[in-house]
Amino acid sequence: MKIRKATAQDIWKKEKMILDSLKKEDYRILVIWQLDLEKNNENTAKKILKFAKS
Repeated sequence: MKIRKATAQDIWKKEKMILDSLKKEDYRILVIWQLDLEKNNENTAKKILKFAKS
């Protein structure tokens, strides 16, 4: 039996379902990409602080 690896689209679709479900429950969500942390650490930190204060 061959196991199919998840594509990026599969992952994004699942993530969207999860985020939509959390939003329905009135959760506020901030998505942070690893690349943003690695490449623009200071700006990402500012976004996190702004989100936390709002």
